[in-house]
Amino acid sequence: MMGGLAEAVHGGKLVSVEWKKVVLVYVNHKCVPLDDAASNHRKALEIFADKVGLPRENIIAPGGSADGVHEAAAYEKKILSLPSEILPRNEEGTPVFDVLALGMGSDGHIGSLYPNRSEISRRDAYVLHVEQDGKPPSITLSLPVMNAAKEVVVLALGEKKAEALVKALKEDAGDNGASFPAQALHPQEDSTWILDTGAAKLL
Repeated sequence: MMGGLAEAVHGGKLVSVEWKKVVLVYVNHKCVPLDDAASNHRKALEIFADKVGLPRENIIAPGGSADGVHEAAAYEKKILSLPSEILPRNEEGTPVFDVLALGMGSDGHIGSLYPNRSEISRRDAYVLHVEQDGKPPSITLSLPVMNAAKEVVVLALGEKKAEALVKALKEDAGDNGASFPAQALHPQEDSTWILDTGAAKLL
């Protein structure tokens, strides 16, 4: 079971993947029509899924409405309806993904969990809706779901991410990630960070 748009990476190594057996869930998604240019689903189909032969019926897509509250509740229901042999749960009932693929913003956000917002500390839902001024609402997996994953792959490219990577990998703000969410990312087994020279220059 995979959440997000991961490369075929496991334990830091490239592996062969039977894409017809993969089920894909989005870590976060804007609440826009699925064919909108800003839709992660549209991007996933064009850039990734159709090219590797991932069946469209294996992609758990949101509904495509602008109602963030409804989209989050409906997406959580879709995820939880997956059988346990496809998406197991841990002792707390939290979904356990095999791999989550994430990007990290220069402000340390992961998924749609942004600094100094209430979503980073929420434990009452597996999928949250996020409102931002001037932007469409979005839905995101909660931090407990991200941290229940067996493996997380984080992609960070460019010099603008260099200072953020120092904070994420070498510092601890002591506030459980409230001011820098990437610091709170602690998957169960493996964490793989994919960087370029610019992003890694301060490490």
